[in-house]
Amino acid sequence: MAMAGKKVVMCRRYCPQKPYPYKILSLVVMILILSQSGLLAELARSDEMAHVGENWLSYKVHQNGSWAHSDRPSIIQSLDLYSGNQLVARVYNVDPDGFILVPVLKELPPVKAYSERGWIDDSDIGGIKQLFIDVLASKLETYQGVFGPLESMLDFSEQADFRHRNHDRWDIFTQSSEGFHEYLQNLDRAPLEQAGPLLTSLWHQRKPYNNLCPQLPGGDTCVVGCAATALAQLMHYWEWPDSGVGSHTYFWYYWQGDEPVPGGWLSADFSDPYDWLHMPDSCVEPDFCLPEDSAAMAELSYEIGASINMEYGTNGSAAHRDKLLISLPHYFRYSHNLDWEARDNNSLSEWYDLIKSEIDLNRPMYYSIVSHIVVCDGYRDDSGQYEYHMNYGWGGNSTAYTTWYVFDSMYCYWEEYDLCPYEYDILYKNIYPQQETIIEACGHYLDDSQYGNGDGRMVPGERAKLWVIAENQGQDWPTVFGSLYEEDPYIYLIDLYSDYGSMQAWEKKSNQVPFEFRVDPACPAPYVATLYITFNGDYSDKKPFYVYVGDDYGYIDSIHNSENVWLHRPTYIAVDDEWHVESYHYHSSPSSWKFGGNGADYIGKSNSGDLITPPILISANSRLTFWHWMDAALDWYESQAFEGGIVLISNNGCDWNVIEPIGGYPYITSKFGTIFFADSTPVFSGSHDWQKAEFNLSGYSGVVQFMFRFGSEPYVADSYHEGWYIDDLAIESGYTTGDANEDSLINVSDAVYIINYVFVGGTPPDPLEAGDANCDETLNVSDAVWIINYVFLGGFNPGDTNGDGIPEC
Repeated sequence: MAMAGKKVVMCRRYCPQKPYPYKILSLVVMILILSQSGLLAELARSDEMAHVGENWLSYKVHQNGSWAHSDRPSIIQSLDLYSGNQLVARVYNVDPDGFILVPVLKELPPVKAYSERGWIDDSDIGGIKQLFIDVLASKLETYQGVFGPLESMLDFSEQADFRHRNHDRWDIFTQSSEGFHEYLQNLDRAPLEQAGPLLTSLWHQRKPYNNLCPQLPGGDTCVVGCAATALAQLMHYWEWPDSGVGSHTYFWYYWQGDEPVPGGWLSADFSDPYDWLHMPDSCVEPDFCLPEDSAAMAELSYEIGASINMEYGTNGSAAHRDKLLISLPHYFRYSHNLDWEARDNNSLSEWYDLIKSEIDLNRPMYYSIVSHIVVCDGYRDDSGQYEYHMNYGWGGNSTAYTTWYVFDSMYCYWEEYDLCPYEYDILYKNIYPQQETIIEACGHYLDDSQYGNGDGRMVPGERAKLWVIAENQGQDWPTVFGSLYEEDPYIYLIDLYSDYGSMQAWEKKSNQVPFEFRVDPACPAPYVATLYITFNGDYSDKKPFYVYVGDDYGYIDSIHNSENVWLHRPTYIAVDDEWHVESYHYHSSPSSWKFGGNGADYIGKSNSGDLITPPILISANSRLTFWHWMDAALDWYESQAFEGGIVLISNNGCDWNVIEPIGGYPYITSKFGTIFFADSTPVFSGSHDWQKAEFNLSGYSGVVQFMFRFGSEPYVADSYHEGWYIDDLAIESGYTTGDANEDSLINVSDAVYIINYVFVGGTPPDPLEAGDANCDETLNVSDAVWIINYVFLGGFNPGDTNGDGIPEC
């Protein structure tokens, strides 16, 4: 179900109910430019609408010489389109072919849509007819929300003047035939600026495309879904990739009325090849395609649906439109430059220029409109009237299939520039195959056993072998080389070049021969050393990574000078990272980390970023604490999260595990919320002042890093939240003074453990402070004696040197 304002696109009303004729339609849906203010919502009379239909035919014959190859077209049928009991438009079917759509609301252009090929069928319960009804009903709803019921709108005619272009056009096209003929004689013919359509395919959502989609308990096969059909046609246009990468499993729901019902687990393996040679432009079983054609198109359609967590149904299937930001680059190797634009952030001319620039580069776009997702693959400028070609991916009894669609700015004097907001129109651009190789370092590990003490971490004066884990985020690459750089005064590189061999797309791999480096004996400790690595290929930045030096456990950071040792990056390559040091809110002066806009500015939509601490040495049973301030979106009932944050831990900087706060996360994510977490993921969310969060780190020890990940909600015009602030992070050591062997007991075995370390070279206590029973900051036999006195003679507790019950260390 398409919940109000949310980016879940449910297109069940537009899915074909049965096979339909494949008749290509050049439909022009004309939504014209509006300028200044005008009369409030006037409804067209029946005779006015009839004049518009007749005069539009004359206009097109005058401009083009014919309509549907006829110089004498005529209207043969009229159909009224209703939303409930409200008339929204009248359709005039034309002989020999085509139709004209005239809206009832005069705030809209007199002709909202036209086509020289295809009729609108009155019996059609889906397809383009329903789209027209929904679009026009949404515009009527906008007006009624401001002015009240339509029947009362005429009473407000004195509140604004109706002088803008739409009123002029209604005056022109409602003239008598004689008056309109005189108008045409004085009308110049201007040349068209146009390109496209780029797509040749005419795919839809039922057989054979849905042959692999799940079946409901009654045996009916679900439809592909408009989002998957649009993506499938885009991939068919590029015939890319030869095969995908990885696999995906998710829990799906099917629709029973307007309610989701659990359906089960679905999986897709994207690594098998796609058979582009057996994917024709159109296919209707069993007459017009081969079995191998059906199989190839069904596989592509299903796997794309699975990649975007399609929630299937027999009359329509739903998915977040933003899911392609993850699936296209990661599963199907499309460009990292993939991006999106919202219609209401652009003027009409800016929108036209944006689409024109993509089409001129032969790049069709994924386009989300009211309750449906289509492919935009052409543009046309007809004397200042902007038109865009759309492939709708549906069928029905009407012969409308692909259309020319022209976006308007409906007059709303209460909005800036008198333009009505476009909450629903989103386009996704830069969709093309990823051709560059992008190698990034995601983590590292080292071995100090040959030259050092073998504890897996560095101390001053120690030498070690180093492996840096690389990830290929781009195209396959036959030979990858890595080069280390140091700009740190305490680091000396010994072996700074290494070979990674060949790397497939999204493969992670360590260098085949280890790098080697040494830490200066004069290096302070604790210390975070900075190294850099770069790789060969089309694109590789010199990226820093950090190595911990020292034996000191714990960490305190009040976010005063953190930019140089913390890292932050987008969670996925096609989204934006909004982490930055911010002074607008903080727990301790002067600053904190924030995910969100600068100062009080809001979080961007469909963004996700990872904030990563420097490497930290922790002992067993440590605790992570930090203070956080949050303003994030909850669902309509404030019971689940549309967006939120989690905390993760890693011991190599590449493989991350989610950790739970003491008491658990307060919310789970909503299925209608952020695309960056699975449904029902526990998260921090909601709105609260500064609160302390605590995490028990039992089971983790050694050098680790922590990550703070935030995922924002999809594009919602009326939802704004400030973000997530992090401050005053600390690691509290979990060791017990005197428990040298970490068995959670203090007894004679701890004294023996210390004696073995001091005199025999045994394993040191971890941390060393755990064996410092007398708090003199030196580990020697006197600490063993202290423990023996405590155990056998009733001496003071280890760490409590004055016996007051308060430990000094």
